[in-house]
Amino acid sequence: MIHTDGPTRAGVTMEELTRIAGPWKSVTRWRVTEFDPPRRQVQQGEGVSTAKSMAVIIELSPAGQDTSFTLTVRYTPRFGPVGVLIDRAVRGSITRSQQRSAQAFAALVARENSSS
Repeated sequence: MIHTDGPTRAGVTMEELTRIAGPWKSVTRWRVTEFDPPRRQVQQGEGVSTAKSMAVIIELSPAGQDTSFTLTVRYTPRFGPVGVLIDRAVRGSITRSQQRSAQAFAALVARENSSS
């Protein structure tokens, strides 16, 4: 679930409730730091319980008749070596969450293309 403070643009903030593992959930605050539609968007995460820093980079580029979609996650674990162990425990959840986000984005693009 995501709540935002307005239309996407540089500086906008969003809150995302994410299931970490089992009953544990985390609220992440995202700030859009770069917004260059339709090519690139960068978001910085705050409040990610297991991360010292986290960024999500979304990039679109022409690929012949298609469009290439790249989703990059930069994640620095918190708590040193213990953070690495925690990271291993939650990495699957983070990966699944990012895959769901990518699928939702692809569906949105497909809907936009079919309505034009």
